[in-house]
Amino acid sequence: MFTPTDVNTYLSSIESKLATTYASEQSYSSDLEKLVTSIDDDIKAIPQPKNIDCGIPDYAVLRSEMPFGYIETKDIGSDLSSKKYNEQFSRYRNSLDNLIITNYLEFRLYRYGNFIEEVKIGEKVANKVLHFPKRFNIFQKLIDDFYVHRGAFIKSIEKLSSIMAEKAKVFEMVIEAALKNNSLKNQDKLRNHFNVFKKTLTGCITERDFAHQYAQTITMGMFVAFMNNPENKFISRYQIADFISKKSPFLRNLLGYITRGDIDENIKFGVDWLLEFFNNVDFKII
Repeated sequence: MFTPTDVNTYLSSIESKLATTYASEQSYSSDLEKLVTSIDDDIKAIPQPKNIDCGIPDYAVLRSEMPFGYIETKDIGSDLSSKKYNEQFSRYRNSLDNLIITNYLEFRLYRYGNFIEEVKIGEKVANKVLHFPKRFNIFQKLIDDFYVHRGAFIKSIEKLSSIMAEKAKVFEMVIEAALKNNSLKNQDKLRNHFNVFKKTLTGCITERDFAHQYAQTITMGMFVAFMNNPENKFISRYQIADFISKKSPFLRNLLGYITRGDIDENIKFGVDWLLEFFNNVDFKII
């Protein structure tokens, strides 16, 4: 648990950067990372790639290397209720189970698309930050609620299919954006998969078509892997392909590819995100 002193230090650090007048939205990221990971050594906040508009939140928050929550940041003092954020925030709320949206001073927590709580711990006034210490305990509760999320077991096929569809849509946008950015590390491997799809399925497939089919294939392939897990055990990214029959070599090889560490970070994000979801489905009931 962080202390009021930790929060004051966080706000003071933000204020010192704000006073330079050169600070951008990303300038405060290290302060936020330090604060949200200070509770437990097992917690990591991993910044997502900033070089493309890939439709994923700014941070994945991990416990024991598995994501359990996400944080989307906007510039300090931004109006989080602005209409310009409606589409993005709605997409995130519908597809992410545990989400914080923040402008570094105001924090809003959502779970399964539902608003849970919010708190404003400071206010930007010119190049200064006013501290609201009476609200620090509310902030601590919000962060605690964010951390204790373990995922509710899904027991309905209707609920499962609905959430899978939403997640596949977001993953599709991630893949398309990653494919179009030629500067991304390991993008050539994703491009090779695009060429395999073109050769195997149809020669006129577009990048958007590929992203759609690729996201659907990975999502459904992971669903099959979990359905082939009769004891409902936890499955890590490195075990997915082991649960795919050797009679399905294309799917087994594809899922084997995504278990390796040299895949594009955007794809890794999507896979780990889906894993966190599928590991919270009661497949014995399904």
